[in-house]
Amino acid sequence: MGIMNEEDEIGGLRWREESVGAFQIDIDGQKFEVSAEIKETIQSLLENESAMSYLCYMGYDTSHGRGTPNPKSKDELFVKAFKNTELALGIFKRVCDILNIPYDPNLREDDVRDEAISTSIFKSFYNDVSFSVGDRHIILLEEQSTWSPNIVFRILVYYVQTMTYYVFRKNQNMYGTGILDLQEPIFCVVFPLETEQTLKNRRHVRYEEGTYWLDFSQIHFSGSNHFLNARVLILTEESHMVIGEYSLFARELTTLYKEYRRCVKETNNKNLALDVFEEKVSMLLKEERFREFVKYLGSEGDVIKMLKIKTRDEYIMEARMEESREQGRKEGRKEGREAGREEERLKRVKVFFSKVTDNTLSLNDLASMFELPINEVKSLYLEWKKTV
Repeated sequence: MGIMNEEDEIGGLRWREESVGAFQIDIDGQKFEVSAEIKETIQSLLENESAMSYLCYMGYDTSHGRGTPNPKSKDELFVKAFKNTELALGIFKRVCDILNIPYDPNLREDDVRDEAISTSIFKSFYNDVSFSVGDRHIILLEEQSTWSPNIVFRILVYYVQTMTYYVFRKNQNMYGTGILDLQEPIFCVVFPLETEQTLKNRRHVRYEEGTYWLDFSQIHFSGSNHFLNARVLILTEESHMVIGEYSLFARELTTLYKEYRRCVKETNNKNLALDVFEEKVSMLLKEERFREFVKYLGSEGDVIKMLKIKTRDEYIMEARMEESREQGRKEGRKEGREAGREEERLKRVKVFFSKVTDNTLSLNDLASMFELPINEVKSLYLEWKKTV
């Protein structure tokens, strides 16, 4: 065993060989044990320009530090807020009112079921809120990038996929003679950076009795709908109070991202620019005009975290956490004792409690990563704080 030569440091990371095939990595004063395989993976990534470019594209800041404001993170705010069952039920009722669709006035939040697809393929393409209420299935997508009427096709693909899951979940036989029991779809989209005036000027948008629509057959088949058609309702600022507040909030954030980039360019001081960005976001969250939307986002620290891409160090920590989870599973299978797996998870989760205090991780993150009940994680965290 021996300490690695500091001249061999890569990306400012210090490594110590603890035993054969096991290394200790120092990240901002915190030490973590990693296998030789993980060490080689991290070093290869840090040395490979193509790999680092890919990590940046996927949402990781490859610089060393506090992270960088990421315009794509507004998507996370949308999903965070509109997945709330209270808000989802309110959106459902409002859409039904707009379209004169009858619904049970006694519906409760318990009647709302999250139906979002969680596979990595669809997660890469959709900022989705998908839920069911009774026999109806609502898909609500948000689009902030360049205007594209192809979102109607994307929603169709999404609906077919969710209904495939639904059929299997209900143990229905799509090859049988009985008619499948499917959920009636309601397709909606939010374009937060569009106003009603700009929507009226969009080529494929149809205006009907106070509502805006995208029509699949009109967009792709010149209006021929002999065999297939689908219509998507565009929800505007006037459709629902929270959608209006979110749209305005998204526009304000777009301005802040531009100011951040300008500040970095003018001062060459990323930390200063980030301080200004975080302060202005904090001020936005406190403004009365965003009150209804902001109440569904959680704490201010959670919002700031969502609006920044991960730093290089956080990426390395995630790799270490994944290794820890896999190692715990292997040890558990080998020992064959559930108690052993539980004890291992409890030991590992405590290692990361310091990251909760500086808002790098949340207790919900830890509960998910280590597959532990949130109440148990909270209890462990309170005990840990007494020892610090």
